[in-house]
Amino acid sequence: IYNVPFYVTGKLVSAALPRPLGKPDSVPKAVVTMSQSLIVAAIVFQIFRFGLLIAAPGPALMAALTCAFGSLLWPYASFGFNQPLAALAVVSAMYLAVRGTRQGRPADIVWAGAWLGIGLLTRHEIALAAAPIGFWLLAEPGRAHTARWKRLAAFAPGVLAAAGIWLAYNYVRFGNPLDSGYLRDPVPRFWSPITDGVGGLLFSPAASVLLYSPFAIFGAVGLGMLWRRDRTVAGALTALSIGALVFYASLGNWVAGRAYGSRYLLVILPLLGLGWAAFLDRMTHRARTMVFAV
Repeated sequence: IYNVPFYVTGKLVSAALPRPLGKPDSVPKAVVTMSQSLIVAAIVFQIFRFGLLIAAPGPALMAALTCAFGSLLWPYASFGFNQPLAALAVVSAMYLAVRGTRQGRPADIVWAGAWLGIGLLTRHEIALAAAPIGFWLLAEPGRAHTARWKRLAAFAPGVLAAAGIWLAYNYVRFGNPLDSGYLRDPVPRFWSPITDGVGGLLFSPAASVLLYSPFAIFGAVGLGMLWRRDRTVAGALTALSIGALVFYASLGNWVAGRAYGSRYLLVILPLLGLGWAAFLDRMTHRARTMVFAV
């Protein structure tokens, strides 16, 4: 759905050219691929805005720039894969849940649910993120106990609506609302040994998140540092990151085929970017600048 307007634009441009450019599908493919850059730009913007809630402006900006130019988001800004859109959905949902709760903006919490619904319909496993975000909405202190349940009630419709669409689509296409087409696919090899996947996603030369996005290790440390002063947000970001790592590690194809590095873990890079902002925020200006440059 996201690609449709870009595909139509590419077709119109191709038809308007005085002579063919490449193959018939070259221009539409190029325009659709370029649309990924907008998604990654939006991710970087959300990292900065979220970073302002947990760190000073300087560290928030440095974290956003690191994710833009020093992580796997850079190559995937020009590669037609759906994980960046899922990453945008997760970081937007968490950001809006935090801002909506702490700044008294109920509409933000509704949009948080809508964003997570977009993530669910982009990659089905993003539904797992509903648990940490929903738990955060209940755990975050409020003026009254009922306020916590009101937050959850505002968050739920977007997620439930997307889940309903997902179930209906599966039933129409596969005859089973819980079968999204992967149950008969031997490639993912669900529930393979998790230790193999964790080791591969963290340390293998083919798919290491630490190798292809080196800031990630400091981002993880930063989430631990954030725990001391903002326990609920740090806990939610950590739970989202570990949950994604464990899920993708449980797939036999954790290496993700013809991929650039840890493509599955793109979804946690913005979350670790926020930990990186918290890490930088604890340093002096001079030390922060040197570490950021490295």
